[in-house]
Amino acid sequence: MSTRIVIDCDPGHDDAMAILLALASPELDLVGVTTVAGNQTLDKTTRNALVTLEVGGRSDIPVAAGADAPLRRELRTAAHVHGETGLDGPELTEPSAKPVAEHAADFLAELIEPGTLVVPTAPLTNIALLLERDPHVHERIDRIVWMGGAIAEGNITPAAEFNAFVDPEAAAIVFASGIPITMIGLDVTHKALFTRAHAEQLREAGRAGRFVAELSDFFQRFHERSYGFEGSPIHDAMAVAHVIDPTLVTTRHVNVAVETRSELCDGRTVVDVRGVTGRPENADVGVDVDANDCADEPMVRQRLGPRGIDDVLRSRHRDLCSSSEEDNRRRREDQRRRDQERPPATAHLAERNHQAQQRHEADVAVAHVVAARHYHPATDQVRDPAGRLRPTGNRGGRDQIDDSVKGVPQRHRRREDPD
Repeated sequence: MSTRIVIDCDPGHDDAMAILLALASPELDLVGVTTVAGNQTLDKTTRNALVTLEVGGRSDIPVAAGADAPLRRELRTAAHVHGETGLDGPELTEPSAKPVAEHAADFLAELIEPGTLVVPTAPLTNIALLLERDPHVHERIDRIVWMGGAIAEGNITPAAEFNAFVDPEAAAIVFASGIPITMIGLDVTHKALFTRAHAEQLREAGRAGRFVAELSDFFQRFHERSYGFEGSPIHDAMAVAHVIDPTLVTTRHVNVAVETRSELCDGRTVVDVRGVTGRPENADVGVDVDANDCADEPMVRQRLGPRGIDDVLRSRHRDLCSSSEEDNRRRREDQRRRDQERPPATAHLAERNHQAQQRHEADVAVAHVVAARHYHPATDQVRDPAGRLRPTGNRGGRDQIDDSVKGVPQRHRRREDPD
């Protein structure tokens, strides 16, 4: 049975790889993607998510755009890492799909069912807004697996990881929410590098493989220049890989606090590895990783290769084609049940709007019938209550029609008719 997940992201080269890895993994059921401003502005990260899903052959998966700025701060992007588009490297075509109308927080509140796992690979602004708008959502989220933070490293400042630094207030809210959370930070993502050799093995492996290789070409240049790495960390894909196989990353159950008021350490995730503060444990934090299994076969290279995404898509297509009428009936019943379980105020409003629409349609239909019976356009005459045809005279046919419907109950007249 596959795990139902939602990815909240700010694509971003490694975000795109995370999405493609999720699509290529039969263990996961990616039911939605939400976007937030982070690596680039919201319009760009949303477009990049749509592009990535199209590359993966799953433009049917809904995308919802969320916060265009942190909760209390100005946005700081990472164009120096990801380029002006956020996905510099490959040639990006305009996606055919569009984002849904709802804000990401509202979309998540509707989409998340009991047992859903949320995988944020971005600043936690959308998740904090979700917790504010739907205080009971923590009862439905199985776990949050966040790529962000660090125990002992920083990448945007000496003390802070980028996702935590962009919106530390949001991160503090999420860590204090009581929802089980796993933090996949720089301490483990910097140990699993995607090398140029890996990229070359994917370059001729279909559309998705070529896309990943071209992303890697650009992404690796930054890490080779800035860190001296012989490859690039695939930060966000590591979070997805941990969901697929929790044994890849070794974690410790510890307390995590987020610094929000420091001149030098703003955005730092303060991880109490040795328990010296006495604060209660609130997170599972990655401390080590099996780098060979994650960056090499089978987790990334094989799944994004020629027998990766294509095989998963073919398998899912067969499943859809072979679904029985019973399956369709069950899905309809599930949807009906979800509709009935909406909050009472929302359900009442929806029912009231539905009834009003039905009354309006009935009123229009009856009024048209009444008017058609009483007014004769060929002779410009109306039939009076006694049944006699009379010319409209100087008053005009519309006035006579108004007179002729005075005996019709108000709810059966045209909307513009006077009482």
